[in-house]
Amino acid sequence: MDEWRAHADNGDWDKIHLASLTARDRKAIDNRLRKIVPKTFRSHGMEHVEDYALPHEIRKNPELVASSSTKSERRSLEAAVSLFNDLRWEFEQEPDWRSEARTHAEKILREREKSGKAIECRDAAWHAQQVMDLLGSLDFVLSATDVGHDTDKALIGTKWVRTQMLEAASLGFHIGHYAQAAWGKPHELSAQIRNTHIENRRTFSASGGKQLEDKRHRAIAELGRLAHHEDNLPKWRGHARHHQVTELKNMARSADKDRDAADRLFHNPKTGKLFRDRWFQDVLSTLEKSTQNSPDGKNKIKTKTYKKSKKPCRRP
Repeated sequence: MDEWRAHADNGDWDKIHLASLTARDRKAIDNRLRKIVPKTFRSHGMEHVEDYALPHEIRKNPELVASSSTKSERRSLEAAVSLFNDLRWEFEQEPDWRSEARTHAEKILREREKSGKAIECRDAAWHAQQVMDLLGSLDFVLSATDVGHDTDKALIGTKWVRTQMLEAASLGFHIGHYAQAAWGKPHELSAQIRNTHIENRRTFSASGGKQLEDKRHRAIAELGRLAHHEDNLPKWRGHARHHQVTELKNMARSADKDRDAADRLFHNPKTGKLFRDRWFQDVLSTLEKSTQNSPDGKNKIKTKTYKKSKKPCRRP
């Protein structure tokens, strides 16, 4: 058995010296380490990526190490991560940036075509179309240096030129990518705040939506009981809607007066203020619909209507 295999089986990754190993052995070590080294999720602003953990992340993030691990096992994992960090780039192939760019651009254009919306200047589909056009231009330029599998010595220079052109194009693409990311970082904070706000609203709706809905039904039922009380019926007949809303608010304020802050039905638990007029207007509409077919005409809640003026409205 090779010496490095014995060290690997024992977890002594710090005893393996890559410089003394063949490319085949280093590849075998790389395959084993990819099954051992944990992955972690990194994010900054709107950028999110999952990648293999670095040595300092193993030391600082306990979640990457099994809770039942001993001290020696943790040291072995740190050594494995360190060795993998030195070795991984030898065998990882850089993704084909042209294929990735073309795939993303085509996806955006397909979605736009399905939506039936036209491409507008400077929107996502417009930029995707520019990507496709420029990639087509690059393919045309490179076609001039395409020599296929010809091994004629006279064409070696042409192959070299093609390789250098591809390298220059790749560098230009990545320079533009990172430059655009750097320029956009100051604006990511607004997008991040918006996403956080949306996520908080989703969580709030999932956890407390049912409770709020139950509370709303109880509040409407309570106001309905108060509104139909015989002492309060004269407050509705023949009065304008704004007057009825004011009466509802007074009833709600009196009903919550002797309740604890957490038990109040008509006050915002965060601000402690009475619900807005719009909420009471909606409740009033609900009460009107629920009583419009009442057999007892006295119990009907009806808003007084006014005839429209024949004079046209003018701006002051």
